[in-house]
Amino acid sequence: MKNLNNLISKLFKRNLPVYYTPLILGVFAVVVFVIFIWLQNHQVKPASQQSYQDIFPGTTTVQQAITKLGQPISTSQEGTQTIYKFESGNKYYPHELKTADDKVQLLTQYLTDKPKDNQITKYTQLTKQQPVTLYNQESLLGFNLYVFLDAGIAVKASENKGIGLYILYFPPTDFQTFITRYAPGYTTVLDEKKLYGETHSAPISQPTPMATSSASPSARPRFNF
Repeated sequence: MKNLNNLISKLFKRNLPVYYTPLILGVFAVVVFVIFIWLQNHQVKPASQQSYQDIFPGTTTVQQAITKLGQPISTSQEGTQTIYKFESGNKYYPHELKTADDKVQLLTQYLTDKPKDNQITKYTQLTKQQPVTLYNQESLLGFNLYVFLDAGIAVKASENKGIGLYILYFPPTDFQTFITRYAPGYTTVLDEKKLYGETHSAPISQPTPMATSSASPSARPRFNF
């Protein structure tokens, strides 16, 4: 303590009583703590995996998910995956968990409360990412899938107003893995002729952010939502 007091005295270029040392150290600790809290609140944080009720696909176990969502209303088997459905507030569209090896692999949250805010804008700002836009037959009605790969979230929403239907939560992954595992019927190009016939699953090229889309007016969805 004496040596520390001597060091502090040298820094202030004056002799200080020994009992000043704890006081100075206390003030210093408070200042460091305040600076740390300020930096935590003001720094730009990188996008992280999004979750629903703290359920993180790829990490959360089945039992942990049931604890958060309540008892499932139904259970079924699909290949190696077990599918659990939970109350969502709408009897026609229950929330859904797809699980394997006792871990949640995919969570579907239905937006039954009809959020009024633009869901595409909301998650673009929240994740600080530009989404990849994917199309399937529902795109003919104006609803596309907006995928935020690094954040592990995809939003099914209307193109013009961002009205959300449901949200997919998945482990952050690359584009090709997402298409293969979670969206095999989607493409990066809206081809109305093929979509009117059947779900198109032609080879998919690497996507471009929706902000740089250059599709012609005739290739856009027919309805405004």
